Amino acid sequence: MSGLVMPHDVEVERALLGTILVAPRLLGAVSAVHGVRPEHFYAPKHERVYAAMLALAARGEAIDHLTVAAEVGEAVDRSYIAALPAEAVIAHYGTYAERVVNLHALRTKIGAYLEGIEAAKAEDWDGIADAEARLVTERQRRRHRTRQERQQALMDFLDREDRDDIGKRSPVSMLLLRLARRTHNR
Repeated sequence: MSGLVMPHDVEVERALLGTILVAPRLLGAVSAVHGVRPEHFYAPKHERVYAAMLALAARGEAIDHLTVAAEVGEAVDRSYIAALPAEAVIAHYGTYAERVVNLHALRTKIGAYLEGIEAAKAEDWDGIADAEARLVTERQRRRHRTRQERQQALMDFLDREDRDDIGKRSPVSMLLLRLARRTHNR
């Protein structure tokens, strides 16, 4: 099992980060609606870039390749961050965000299963119980955000964007609003 490569999709991670650099307003939807957290990223440099984006947003600062590069410092090469916008596909950001979250959940589950197997080999009943508890915790975390909660988070995001734009809506927010209302009215 030592040669096991955990499920990941670095290209999707790059595309999601590039999309946020091109359309920083989507960071709110990615984090609030889709629940993406820095630890969901497989590549450590992507985790750092996303954490930098969240930190900049929390301080109300601009999010672009220069500010993100300054925030991460030497941890990630500036040219790498500058190249991320070329990977952007704004129309698919939600799919990418969900994939990042889902792959992290798979890695978490696989890790717990592997720990359980190793504990079973050692006849370590406490280790087996710990692995089982991790699996239950991950299952509960995944179920925590119901469809209704995600829709409400999307509506809250759009409301905040409208207030920030003083009534002007971006094309992205208009698309999201139409989709949210269509889904909500079903």
